[in-house]
Amino acid sequence: MELGQVRDKITIITSGASGIGAACAETLASEGTRAIVTDVDASHGKEAVAGIEAERMAIKP
Repeated sequence: MELGQVRDKITIITSGASGIGAACAETLASEGTRAIVTDVDASHGKEAVAGIEAERMAIKP
């Protein structure tokens, strides 16, 4: 995939509060997507979102 290919797309990352999911969310956000992070642990999800780019991400429990 070329850099910027996903810019301005909406992405949904399941289990995005930690581990591979959080890494994917961070990478996709850095590529310019609007990332929606889902996880059963909403508090950790909110922390993950706050640590990346809060204005480009949202958490859905």
